[in-house]
Amino acid sequence: MSSFVLALGIAALGGLGAVTRFTIDTQIKRAYKAAFPLTTLLINAIASFLAGMFAAMAAYGAMGADAKLLLATGFCGGLSTFSTAINEITSLLKSERLGTAAAYMATCVIVPLLCVIAGYAVI
Repeated sequence: MSSFVLALGIAALGGLGAVTRFTIDTQIKRAYKAAFPLTTLLINAIASFLAGMFAAMAAYGAMGADAKLLLATGFCGGLSTFSTAINEITSLLKSERLGTAAAYMATCVIVPLLCVIAGYAVI
């Protein structure tokens, strides 16, 4: 696949990932009303799990390098959102909810890492 076509595919799948994130976020926020920012954490966990699966598939030869770029960089990159997590931590700090901010910050690092490992392990 040419670099140009690959870049277009990554952009398209990144857009699809972003739309998927918006849809999941909207649906969760309709059902879940709480002080802890669960939606971003859940979405980043899903994206991390999928990225782990795609990495394992590429490592074991079940997926080519281009497909891995399209799915992991494109779709998972569009789906996940580290900047929103940081913004949510900042909002918690500004509202002086230090314990919740610290717990959320730790969870935003640990949970996606565990999800990548789990995604890699299932393949």
